[in-house]
Amino acid sequence: MIVYETHETLSHVNTPEGAQILKDGSHEARVWSVLPAKGQGEPLSVVQLKKEVGDETSKVGQGRAFKNGWIGKEGNGFVKLVCLFGCISERKLIKIKVSEIDDTTQKDLQEISSTGTLQAGEKVLADLRKRKLIIQKYEFFPEYHATNVTWG
Repeated sequence: MIVYETHETLSHVNTPEGAQILKDGSHEARVWSVLPAKGQGEPLSVVQLKKEVGDETSKVGQGRAFKNGWIGKEGNGFVKLVCLFGCISERKLIKIKVSEIDDTTQKDLQEISSTGTLQAGEKVLADLRKRKLIIQKYEFFPEYHATNVTWG
């Protein structure tokens, strides 16, 4: 007797926009990268920002960069926020300037591209699906088993 079973696997793949972010960085990271640091240059206006990174990246990136605390408004434009972290060493306060960001969106898409899933879990996957950076991919494959077969 031959038994036929189907198996399905669920994985995720990057959309074309997700692939672009994998290559160039997230919208929010691209917005952050073109802005001057607070107090170190003329803030970029909305119009200038759109010219630098494009309309879509400007719209999406501003919101997420604000949410992450990476950028701020100064006058009529935007600037990178300079984060200062304090650390007490030998009873002295040491201030450390942070001049880089952690583009977790790009890192998450890299992991999904490599493995089809994300260790961070379903909540992050759901957010990336909502942002249309990934889609679910179902694969079905048959499996045949022979049981009680006699040749002869």
